[in-house]
This record gives sequence, C-alpha cells and structure tokens, in this order.
Amino acid sequence: NLLDFTLTVRPPKGNREWITRLLDAGVWSLHVPQVDTPEIAQEVVNASLYAPDGLRGMAGVGNHTDYESGPAGETQRFLNEQLHLAIMFESQQAFDHIDEIMSVPGLHAVTLGPSDLAQELGVFGTPDQAKVIDDYRTRLIEAAGRHGLDVSMLVGSIEQGEQWIRAGAKIICYSSEVEILRQGIMEAAARLHAVK
Repeated sequence: NLLDFTLTVRPPKGNREWITRLLDAGVWSLHVPQVDTPEIAQEVVNASLYAPDGLRGMAGVGNHTDYESGPAGETQRFLNEQLHLAIMFESQQAFDHIDEIMSVPGLHAVTLGPSDLAQELGVFGTPDQAKVIDDYRTRLIEAAGRHGLDVSMLVGSIEQGEQWIRAGAKIICYSSEVEILRQGIMEAAARLHAVK
C-alpha cells in the first residue's frame, strides 16, 4: 500500500449484502454504521467472519484471497484474522446498550458518528454540540477499555486527532478524501493567485 496503512470502508448499511460485497472485493477493514443493539452487532459479525466465528458466505478464489487458493479451513482462518471490524455508535440507543454491544465476540474497534449522534441528541449546530459529543466520546473510550476493544475516532483536524490519541484512541480517521482534496486545491489556487 502506497500510504502504508490499511484503507477502511464504511458500507452504506451494515447488512449482509453490503458487507459481503465489500469483503469479497478485497476490503480488509470496515467501519459499519448504525449498530444500535447487540443483535445488530452479532449480525455484522456473522456477515463478516467465516465459521466458526461467523456465518460469512463462501466466495471461492477472488480479490479477497489475492487470487490464491489453499485448504478451505486454512484460507477462512487467514481471512478472519486479516479482517478489522469496527462498529459505529451513532444513536442514544447504541449508548444505552454499550456494554452488551461491545461484548459481542469478533469486534476489533468501536467508533462514534459525531454528526449523526449530535443530530439525534438535538445538539447539532448548537453551542453545546462539541461538549456533548466529547462526553459521549469519553464514554466510548471508557467502555472500550472495559471490553479490550480499540477506539477509532473520526476527527476534522490534526489538533482533534492529537486530543483523542492522548485520551486513548488508537485509530484516527482524519477528515475525508473529498475534504483533503478540496483543501489541497484551495491552497494551490491561493498560492498561484498570489504570484505577481
């Protein structure tokens, strides 16, 4: 990988169809949205992992196996070990079930969808948004520590990333590819317009 880190994909929905489609295409890391209950978390694990850890459908040789074949059990074990599965807490309902959700075997990390959560809590766009969401981020970090899960934090600035790394986040999802591209174009345009 050119950037020396694994690219993570957020499926539009955390269902079997999207999860298996992405994994069969060769994705190794998922951030699954809207995991509000332990039952949904279990469905995500079942769709993501081969037996005995889950119920992922068999796909044969393809992108997901780097077009290599091998003994069935060995290949499935390898693919299960390669997968990094993070789930997103984006509702009050998810936080009401935080310990039960994090107890589901097969999860590696948890993250928080700050905008969706703020919207549901009625604080989106208000002066209280940052403090309220930071309180939920702290709750997420504390619960993840109890369950031995890593925390992934979605951040919009380097300073926010530094803040949450110090607080215990192990994975930082910085901005978005569109925003990074937009910032780069704006910087280039400003520099070129300034040339006299």
